[in-house]
Amino acid sequence: MVPAVAQRPGDAISSPELVRAESFDFTTPLSPKSSQVIKEEELEDCSAEFFVKRLRQLSWTAASGDPNSRQTRESSGTSAGSYTYSRLKFDFLQSEVSFRLPPRPYAFHLLQTFDEGFSEYHWFLRKRFRERIVLTYSDPQSQSHDRNWLCRVSVVLALAESWNRSRMSSAVHMETAGKHPASPPQKEAAVPPELPTHPQTASQTLPPPPGSDFFEQGLMLLKMSAEEPVPEDVEALCLIAFYCYSLNRRKTAYSYASQSVALAKLLQLHKPQPLSKNPEQQRQDRVMNEHRKRLWWTSYCMDRMISTELGVAAAVSCVPEGMQLPTSVGLDANDLEEFSDPGLLTMQTQLCEIKRNVVRTAAQHVDVDDERWLAIIKPCLDTLKEWRSSLPPQFAFTFEESLPTRLMEAPHGRILASTYMRYHQKRRLDSQSNVTSCDTTLDVDDPTRTVKIHCLQAARNNCKILIGLWNYDKIAKFGYWESLHLFSGLAILALARVSIERGKDFTPNSEDDVALYTRTRALLKEMARVGNPAAKDHDVLLSDVEAMVKRISREEKTTLRQSSVQETEGSGGMEVDLSFSDLMFSDAGAEQQIWGDKDWESILSTYTQGI
Repeated sequence: MVPAVAQRPGDAISSPELVRAESFDFTTPLSPKSSQVIKEEELEDCSAEFFVKRLRQLSWTAASGDPNSRQTRESSGTSAGSYTYSRLKFDFLQSEVSFRLPPRPYAFHLLQTFDEGFSEYHWFLRKRFRERIVLTYSDPQSQSHDRNWLCRVSVVLALAESWNRSRMSSAVHMETAGKHPASPPQKEAAVPPELPTHPQTASQTLPPPPGSDFFEQGLMLLKMSAEEPVPEDVEALCLIAFYCYSLNRRKTAYSYASQSVALAKLLQLHKPQPLSKNPEQQRQDRVMNEHRKRLWWTSYCMDRMISTELGVAAAVSCVPEGMQLPTSVGLDANDLEEFSDPGLLTMQTQLCEIKRNVVRTAAQHVDVDDERWLAIIKPCLDTLKEWRSSLPPQFAFTFEESLPTRLMEAPHGRILASTYMRYHQKRRLDSQSNVTSCDTTLDVDDPTRTVKIHCLQAARNNCKILIGLWNYDKIAKFGYWESLHLFSGLAILALARVSIERGKDFTPNSEDDVALYTRTRALLKEMARVGNPAAKDHDVLLSDVEAMVKRISREEKTTLRQSSVQETEGSGGMEVDLSFSDLMFSDAGAEQQIWGDKDWESILSTYTQGI
């Protein structure tokens, strides 16, 4: 497997074949199957409406002799999806919602916080969003009828507040108009609200994270027309899916992300609209085409990220034909204010694909020996290594010592820190790309030793980043991904004590690792204490890992003592295999048997699957 052919940001994927190239290009979109460019199957519209639309186009072309005539272009722009459908009372049913906004200074502080922490994805046109918030505060009633707008504002505030330490009371209120379809009066028995039949669980007793009030407000305001979707519906669904992770509601996030992809397909956001001949209108067309394209990529990333996390099929199988990456080409300085740096979204799309490639490849070859497995996974890891080396200079950082000050002072520093944490999660196997080619001598008894050493270094780097973010007051204390990165890094540091033999390249229980583990462990406990639901689970899971490591360490010492006694008594110098799996499962009790079908690679992979 090799990366796809080099492509500039504004270029389309033009060939229907699988395209290969010798080197990785940062601006090249990756497909979910290896790193080859795979096109999504697109079927011809078989509706009667589309048939008549095509007839109109042919008629105008025949009459004018010009396939690019105004009438032909207008006919091409006419939607074939317009048709008559039955209206339901539900289509117009909208309950009244008491909408509240925080004090204006705090709201714009939250908007700045949102830009700092979440602008790697394209959620909306940034400048227009900010201008409309100003209008909402200056004339609240003028915006009170647009429920989709109020929904998006609510979820943006929720996301920002989940990352912001301070909380303030509301100051601006408005009533959204409710719409109820007319129906003949009927006498009906009052139906009590349906209560959950399942008993209370620990998750129900946790205090809600910051922003949850705004989030629930947004959910109550969400009202979409499945028959007449608009891009703003995709914006709302992507925002909601992302916040669901703060609640550790992963299946709910998957549901909303899948809906966003479905609407993006129906709206054909990946297809640019024809440009007008009017210069000013043409400029607006370029902005909207870039907006639609980036919104499609954001929906694609939400779907990819969440489906991979849950181990289910993504709603969209691959990149559509002709799909382009985010770009600033053709946009003037004023238009650029609507968008973030296109490289940020490009990095996210590529990391999503790289992770899916690695996870899929590893899952398909779980029963092969170490050397064969290393050879199978090597192409995926080559892609990851080349991705890292191809990053633009302003995005390139190292973390062997600590979180670089230069990164936190850089534009989008917080986002880059999150991106590198995701990269390090995938880099846990990066050393495999060097196993058969680098100058590191392989241990014949443990061909995965180099893998484990590099995996350990990636875990150290993530722990250093998280501690650095804490010191800079930039950590998302209620974030799911931060909690997952903490757990993964700490689990690897703990497992390394019993899984990697002592050598010149690794000293188990070194003072640096012990200090790093202690500080990072305290951070996870703090996140669990304040009410992060994912951190609470990860804290318990990590305690299980620590208990296993302690038991293995005791068994290792016992085995070594027995070996020493046997050698002293002249028992023939019995060989002792201190492999991780043998030590772990030397007991035949039920507690150990539940782990009996695992080996080191499976266990390590399980603890490091998160983005």
